[in-house]
Amino acid sequence: MPLYKLCTAFLLAALLSGSAIAGEGYIIGLGAEGDSSDSLAYSIFGDFGLTENTWFSVTAAKAEAEGAFSELNTIYGDFGLDHYFDPIGIRIGAAYWGDDDILDSVDVRGSLYMRTKSVSFAADYERRNFDFLFQLLPDQRRQVEFEADGYGMNFRVAAGKRVSLYVRGMSYDYSVDLTRLQNISDLAFLSASRLSLANSLLDHRADAGMDIKFGLKMLSLEYGNRQTAIDGDSVDSFSLGFLFPASDASDIELRVGYDDSENFGNTTIFSFFWFFYGG
Repeated sequence: MPLYKLCTAFLLAALLSGSAIAGEGYIIGLGAEGDSSDSLAYSIFGDFGLTENTWFSVTAAKAEAEGAFSELNTIYGDFGLDHYFDPIGIRIGAAYWGDDDILDSVDVRGSLYMRTKSVSFAADYERRNFDFLFQLLPDQRRQVEFEADGYGMNFRVAAGKRVSLYVRGMSYDYSVDLTRLQNISDLAFLSASRLSLANSLLDHRADAGMDIKFGLKMLSLEYGNRQTAIDGDSVDSFSLGFLFPASDASDIELRVGYDDSENFGNTTIFSFFWFFYGG
């Protein structure tokens, strides 16, 4: 699961639970996702307050996506630092993603954001350095290196005491034409759903949604679109999530989604996340 969605989810959970921790608090989460195209993902993540306005985040995840002729079993590791100057803030981070037998990347990112009580806006940049390894002959493999620059934004506004609306997206510019890379079509199965596409060779991704609070509970509705840079296949996604308290210091989020892929048909996704708070 991409870090930006993890951060959004568990920070919102902290606010909803009444545990918006100041000072040296922490938020730790566990997650599991699966879809009907045989993709699975597991994650653990946390935010740790170094000061009232400075947070350190770390994420580790493992994912599996299977295709007809190949599969991608990836690991993901990420760390980031966030400092809020009020009303401006800065986020920086670095990550590793991939399967070093097929495709992996080393990433750096930065974000400049503004936040008030009712509105937040962020401008995002990401630099990804990929290694693609494929079978050239039965006893010979070839490695191709390329880069991608990602530019994006994230906007959220409170539409009332209970409702907030958001839109976010990222577009990538690659240093090579991926459609011309030998054997790159072996990875086309990744566009079966947004879960298998996560962190892979995206042309762009975009999401828009609504969060509705009911006391300490929250209902979230989201529409998203992702397009692979391999062959231009597009995935439209719809999801519904429900977050509720599990105890005085933890929340649970359950989510079900429906993905429509141009080339691979329909996929159903189920997600489970558990958030723990301390201070």
